[in-house]
Amino acid sequence: MKHKWLVALFVLFLLPLPVFSLSEAEAFSLLGDASVYADGELLMWRVPMGLDGREMLFSVGDLPAAHSVEVEGRGKEGISLTWENESEISYYTVFSIEDGQQVYLGKVDEPHFIDTSAPGEGERVYYVASHLQDGMFFQSSAASEGARGTRLPAVEELSISIVGEKTILEWRAQEGVDGYIIYRDEEEIDRTKSQSLRMDDSGEGEYMYKVRPYYMDDKREIIGESAYVTVIPEVREASLITRVVNKKHPMDPIDYYPEDLVSVGTQGEYLREEAADAFNKMNEAATRDGCPLTAQSGFRSYDLQTILYDRYVANYGKEEADTFSARPGYSEHQTGLVMDIVGGGARIGSAGGFDQTEQFRWLQQYAHLYGWILRYPKGSEEVTGYSYESWHWRYIGVDEAIRFKESGLATLEEFYSIEGGDYPQ
Repeated sequence: MKHKWLVALFVLFLLPLPVFSLSEAEAFSLLGDASVYADGELLMWRVPMGLDGREMLFSVGDLPAAHSVEVEGRGKEGISLTWENESEISYYTVFSIEDGQQVYLGKVDEPHFIDTSAPGEGERVYYVASHLQDGMFFQSSAASEGARGTRLPAVEELSISIVGEKTILEWRAQEGVDGYIIYRDEEEIDRTKSQSLRMDDSGEGEYMYKVRPYYMDDKREIIGESAYVTVIPEVREASLITRVVNKKHPMDPIDYYPEDLVSVGTQGEYLREEAADAFNKMNEAATRDGCPLTAQSGFRSYDLQTILYDRYVANYGKEEADTFSARPGYSEHQTGLVMDIVGGGARIGSAGGFDQTEQFRWLQQYAHLYGWILRYPKGSEEVTGYSYESWHWRYIGVDEAIRFKESGLATLEEFYSIEGGDYPQ
């Protein structure tokens, strides 16, 4: 028995060997459903192969990985993932890395997954793997690039405008929220379920407004990141001058009446004082160049616009009237910042021929230096909602008009990224 130690060593050698208790088909049936994780450039599956608890690692490359993974937080609905893959794919697995450990999240047949298990707060990093299975043939890709997402991100497209005595906050609505919390500086001032809030203007001071989305989850309030915008006295005044009024954005209040109207020209027309001063300076320069301008139609009140619009509807029908006349409360003339300008013997109207005059060509070249722009240019009818009007000019301030001219854009809707077009249905 002098070789007993050899026998014992042989037995010890055999013990760690895996006992392959699964058939090949059984092993393949586990692929994709078992835990999956990224290891360098390869994706691996742990498949139990023996009674001793050992596992076999399957890893296959070559199959193109999913790409362009996009993550969108949807509050109480979870976090939505979409991605692209041009190859033939049987299914995808989605997983994340938590505290350095892989967490299997799900298996889907289409390039879309909603993670309902995502934490209400904090960030999660996602990976996607592609799989192709055809009978006994099995192939998998490396993991996609990691994509980060939070369940409740900050609101987007937050903007502020001031009209009369109102401060107006607007933002893009989010999915899966119960509402929004609004702060002025650090003080919570309101909550709303809509995507805008109208407040009394806060006067001359400087304020920072914050908007944070929230939802209730198991009786716990989950609050998202802050989006913020600051209003200062200079911006407050400028926002009145650059306020865009169109068929999607009426005056607010609807019967707004400016308090600083002054007479312009010899026709008894009125503009707000800043716009009137700018028009007079522009007209002086045009006159020196031999192109005197005539102020034909300036400020129109809500009541006057009602009379004009009703008359056009009676004469032309509502559909045609809407192409050249604003409904009451939707007219730029009500801002006190618009003047219908003619000259050179031309008249207002499509048959008036103003765009064939030297005055029109002078305005095209120099009007922006005095703060004025052509509001309804040719070819922009679908953007502005109105037919081409060579005589309709709008004051937005010298600095803004120069920026507008240099941008090469045709309309204020495009310049300020504000929706235009026809009236809401």
